[in-house]
Amino acid sequence: NALPPPPPIPTSKLEATATKVAEITAAVQKIRDEQQDTLVGVDPNSAVAAAAHAAIAEASAPPDLEEVVSIFGEVVEDPLLRKVNEKETCDSPKDIAQEMKKVNQDIMTSFVTLTQVLLQEPEAAREDLVKVSKLLIRLLEESNRYREHQARENLIAVLEEKVEAKRKALAEVERGLEATQEALQEVAKMR
Repeated sequence: NALPPPPPIPTSKLEATATKVAEITAAVQKIRDEQQDTLVGVDPNSAVAAAAHAAIAEASAPPDLEEVVSIFGEVVEDPLLRKVNEKETCDSPKDIAQEMKKVNQDIMTSFVTLTQVLLQEPEAAREDLVKVSKLLIRLLEESNRYREHQARENLIAVLEEKVEAKRKALAEVERGLEATQEALQEVAKMR
């Protein structure tokens, strides 16, 4: 009853990304070399040379590459880096929490179905595996949507603590001021 070996790691996406990085690096180096040749004979300390070097650095910066992760052996786009649509930022935390509960229930149901299919027909589990993967990605997306509300609540709590600390400090200063005024009044009476 040995466990079957894990599925092979899909390397095609990683190889494609590595090839793209190599191409971009070569193109950047070519641009730098071409533009460096145009600066021959220019004083390296001059403003023209400094501006040209800054322009070369800016123009030759490689573009961002698509980030990928592996979920259940499948290479997919990193859900943590997914751009949030403006429409999605308007939801209340309660709506997001309800959606997360719903997705979590769907994950549990799909996972039970997946385990049943794996026990009966392991070869036919591909569709259920994809469904669970998509639901997990959806849960990550929902938790990302909730983060802005969580950050806002944390900021409110921190600011309320600071306000309370400042109120206590102000009350202490006022008590000290009153004590000082009383002491000054007693000294004035003694004169």
